[in-house]
Amino acid sequence: MFNQGGRQLIIESPLSGSPSIPKAATPNPVSRRSAVTGGFKDRLVKRAYGLYGTTDPDKFERMRERIRSLHAEHAQDLQRLGVDDGVNLWHQDRNVNVGLGAQVRRQIQHLDDYTPIKILVKAPK
Repeated sequence: MFNQGGRQLIIESPLSGSPSIPKAATPNPVSRRSAVTGGFKDRLVKRAYGLYGTTDPDKFERMRERIRSLHAEHAQDLQRLGVDDGVNLWHQDRNVNVGLGAQVRRQIQHLDDYTPIKILVKAPK
């Protein structure tokens, strides 16, 4: 269970009648192509430069540093059959991303491949 700021990450399996995504049949941690996440960040930096690079260089530098400080996170985890591609990426805080990934790995490592799982994040009461 992951707990940050009162939020809890809970993996449920098996589920009956509830939408779920199967666990991938790959080793955990799942291998990633660094060019995919690096390319994602590079495209965002280029876009920020196109918007502010010449008109507001200070703003561009702040945006560039922020983009570089965040993790490119898979919207659908690779551990849950997500694709390692730019269309499946979004930015997430580095500590949250690492913490969530470790929790998912620990909670699904002993499940059979393709076991349906659902990740729930419970907000604090």
